[in-house]
Amino acid sequence: MSSIEPRLDHARRVAIGGESFSVRSDAPPETIEKVANYVDQRIQEARNALGETDRFRIAVLASLQVAGDLMEARQELDETREELSVLREKIAALTHRLSED
Repeated sequence: MSSIEPRLDHARRVAIGGESFSVRSDAPPETIEKVANYVDQRIQEARNALGETDRFRIAVLASLQVAGDLMEARQELDETREELSVLREKIAALTHRLSED
């Protein structure tokens, strides 16, 4: 079985939850920073919600929030794709009717 490893051409130093990380990715540096900022925001929200400093619990809660956001986005994408499919069918039907005239 052959696996293709991603090219990790970009590196960026980011701060998440008060810790500094060096992140290597195939994504552009701006994307690395955007993702890191998003995760850092979720870490901060989890820290505020828990009102404690147990880093593991904070990381788990933040991970659940990020996963929930991802699942919602995927559901919206699926719904949008379905709506687009219906619209394409309607356009095809209208185009067919117009070509008959």
